[in-house]
Amino acid sequence: METVGDGPRVKFATRWSGPRHGHDRDAAQELASALDAMAALGCCPVLDDGLLAGNAGLALPSGTVLVSPSGRRAGRTDPDTLVEVVSFDASSWSCEHRGRDATTRPTSDTPLHWLALTGAPSQRPTVSLHGHLWSTDAEATALEVPISGAETVFSTPEDRAGFHAMLEAAPYPAHRVWIRRNHGFFVVGADARAALETLTDLAARAARCGLLPAPAHG
Repeated sequence: METVGDGPRVKFATRWSGPRHGHDRDAAQELASALDAMAALGCCPVLDDGLLAGNAGLALPSGTVLVSPSGRRAGRTDPDTLVEVVSFDASSWSCEHRGRDATTRPTSDTPLHWLALTGAPSQRPTVSLHGHLWSTDAEATALEVPISGAETVFSTPEDRAGFHAMLEAAPYPAHRVWIRRNHGFFVVGADARAALETLTDLAARAARCGLLPAPAHG
């Protein structure tokens, strides 16, 4: 089991229901390229356990969500390692997923990607990117983006509730960037290109402000 600090990296129950279907090949390549672009921008630092911080999600037409796997290592992202989340149940804090094998689990931030990317297609984005930069009040003020309330432990129901409250207070599409207190940023877009354009603009704004990367959890 992957751990961060004193607990497991993925804190919800998972159930593997077999390999991904072949219909998501183009979407998987799109998400893999977005993950690599995030890393190239310096948004996915290597943590003490040698794994990359940062993750991403992409909504599929079927209503499922592709996400990056938990425990990614540095290097080019293999689309075959991505995980399809079939469902996420907040009441039981569990998800069903498809992937290469039963040992490949979805990212610990799956609850947030599922929350941001599911629902009526006309009212939600298609791609979400989470990186480990810009996590403080001062950075949120300088970048002029919303920040969550109390700090919460990642991959927990409290973390999802805090993120949900922030999305309700600053909804998409009027807002496309949010900061999770002491954890990092969350960017969304109508597709990967749009999300990456927003992230690139955010990074340029941060550079003008002289902001430095902020450490966070995996």
